[in-house]
Amino acid sequence: MKDKKKGLDISGVRYGRLVAIEKVGKNKSGNAIWNCKCDCGNIVNVCISNLRNSHTKSCGCYAKDLSHNRKPRLTHGMSRTRIYHIWQGIKQRCYDERSTSFEHYGAKGITMCKEWETFEVFCEWAYNNGYNDKLTIDRKDVLGNYEPDNCRWVDVKTQNRNKETTCYITLNGETKSLGEWHELLGIPISTMVNRRNKGLPAELILQTEKFSTRPNY
Repeated sequence: MKDKKKGLDISGVRYGRLVAIEKVGKNKSGNAIWNCKCDCGNIVNVCISNLRNSHTKSCGCYAKDLSHNRKPRLTHGMSRTRIYHIWQGIKQRCYDERSTSFEHYGAKGITMCKEWETFEVFCEWAYNNGYNDKLTIDRKDVLGNYEPDNCRWVDVKTQNRNKETTCYITLNGETKSLGEWHELLGIPISTMVNRRNKGLPAELILQTEKFSTRPNY
């Protein structure tokens, strides 16, 4: 039952191996966080949207079971698996200032959602949402965070196409991604990509008016 002040009450409702116990707060997006008990006995906090859309179905034990079934030769847990290194790479880009990628991610405010800070939860989401060893993680909105609603598993070609918007252009000593220039100047990203592909200099790529001596780009 839904209370206008308290929101949707899912106490006692089962989601996979999890049973919702009580609401314990909200995340930065305003979504309710629920304390849940897993069939294995563990207690975890999960965003209500991840419960209701089946992104999270256990405390992480499901992913462990699935991984052991798919990778029976592993003898050192999951620290040597590809999926673990992907998760570790995301954390480094978002939080490790020593990472060469930090300036394009963490320094710009891009983070990993609270739920995914636990590897088992991230791993379970990955296997439930199409992960395989030929795909890479991709953010649908390149200015958004690493979280279930903004991430997907894609092939390299699709990811490279999406990365076009993360090209960085420097003008007058100021460096921004195409997405950021779009927000600042209002120039369509496709227009900037076309200009860049034509080999135009930064001042013309970021020109907000039509060129008098050139066709529209």
